[in-house]
Amino acid sequence: DDASTAVHDAPRDPDAWVALGDAQSNLDEIAAAEHAYRTALRLDPNHVDAYARLGFLLFGQGEDGGLDVVPPGARSRRPLGRELADDLDFTALFFPDA
Repeated sequence: DDASTAVHDAPRDPDAWVALGDAQSNLDEIAAAEHAYRTALRLDPNHVDAYARLGFLLFGQGEDGGLDVVPPGARSRRPLGRELADDLDFTALFFPDA
């Protein structure tokens, strides 16, 4: 598919890895999507979309995977987990027109 081709053509592009993770997530290939998002974060530790999508993916699985809400280098860090359910409205974040 297009996302796999983008990663093949530009393996050091974190946006390509995020797109691949999105495609895999849409197909319920959770482990593969997690790997793609984490690869994007290895390439760019401050990639906001990769953090958001990985957080959403892990949150949906009831895990936090050691993920921080705030990328490295930010002033504060909070672990992502079920305790943030009241703080974060994922529906509004990912589906603003809903």
